[in-house]
Amino acid sequence: MKRTGNVTENGFSLIETMIAISIFALIAAGFTSSALQVRKLAQSNIYECTALFVATSYLEQVQDMEYGLLLNSIANPSTDKLETEIDQGSADWIETNATDWVAKDVIIDTDASDNSTLTMPFEVKIQLTDLNATINREAIWIEVLFRWQSPDTHKWYQKTLETAKANVI
Repeated sequence: MKRTGNVTENGFSLIETMIAISIFALIAAGFTSSALQVRKLAQSNIYECTALFVATSYLEQVQDMEYGLLLNSIANPSTDKLETEIDQGSADWIETNATDWVAKDVIIDTDASDNSTLTMPFEVKIQLTDLNATINREAIWIEVLFRWQSPDTHKWYQKTLETAKANVI
């Protein structure tokens, strides 16, 4: 507030206004940056959850297969491939204990007409180990190795699901 003679002027000076705007801009930039990081994290979680869902589907299908079929696949992996199905109507024939990954494009988002608008590269390997010699029980150790590529960052991530299947008579 400035006083000149009998007249009093109320209000803020230009410098006070500029400082207030600068402080507001810094705070707004911080909130914007935080919101963008939260969005990226949420999107990343969608990709990871989708990959985990697909890998779990493979694991459950292998777990539900007959014990003898799994033993044959361990003995003859190139001829006795495992038939799995993730998307409707197309079978995936997976060679167990293989070095190559089985690649798929997993649909992340669709439009109103059910056309895919966003897909994610996904790869899987299934490893089977006969535990009979190790633990003296009829059991098979199942590992589903899977990896996915984030459509946003194009970075690959990898995880493994494991379980055992016993031959119950």
